[in-house]
Amino acid sequence: MNNKAKKYKNEQIKVAHKYFVEMIFQAAKIEDKGITFAETYNIVNNYEQSKNKIDFDKTQIIVGLKRAYQYIINRANDDQDVYLYDIKQINKLLDGYEEDEAGKWRTNQAYIKGSFHKPKVLEIKDSESFVLKRMNSVNSFDDGVKMLSDLCKQQLFPNGNKRTALCFANLCLMKKIFQLFKLPIMLNISIS
Repeated sequence: MNNKAKKYKNEQIKVAHKYFVEMIFQAAKIEDKGITFAETYNIVNNYEQSKNKIDFDKTQIIVGLKRAYQYIINRANDDQDVYLYDIKQINKLLDGYEEDEAGKWRTNQAYIKGSFHKPKVLEIKDSESFVLKRMNSVNSFDDGVKMLSDLCKQQLFPNGNKRTALCFANLCLMKKIFQLFKLPIMLNISIS
């Protein structure tokens, strides 16, 4: 990596740190649980004090996103490529370690709330090929958006697919072109 690319990468990591709570808040809104910025801020910064005052589901979503974004920022800062392990680890962080299915490929029919789309059930090797093909094709921001949309539509995991897709796409973008999603673009993705 040349000096200019390294400098730009470091700037993007600083941006990610600066807007950490806002990124988590915007990603949490995907779940449509009425999460406010104040709740997000309190959970991210004062978990012990706020955990009994805020709805459990909201708290779990925000804590999972905090873990996932910390992982993304740490991985963006190392010199290793993105691997299949990363998407599975992100799903595990988002869904919680206590969930039996967290980080495991979906092997049954899925239904997407608010949609008539029924993603195809894939064999494990096909799920891995699906991710690898999209992951390796990310060379621009538009490629990242396409990957994000494809991952959301396929529903690779039993739970947390939109959040996993968003976080994994952000990791791929940070590692390959040193850019993060501006999250409002995410809320307009159509699953049809």
